[in-house]
Amino acid sequence: MKQGPVLTKAGSTLHHREPEGLAIYRTDGGEPRLFIGFATGQEGDRRSSIFYKNALV
Repeated sequence: MKQGPVLTKAGSTLHHREPEGLAIYRTDGGEPRLFIGFATGQEGDRRSSIFYKNALV
């Protein structure tokens, strides 16, 4: 399998988003999900946001 860079719009509505991590999870029903974590907010007041994708593009 060969895969190149993929642009995601996950969290595109966030004012600032800094990628923090990825995780793959399989639901009890067997559906795979790719979770994407971002740090958001101003320095000193960081928040976390987690998004997931369940469809291959």
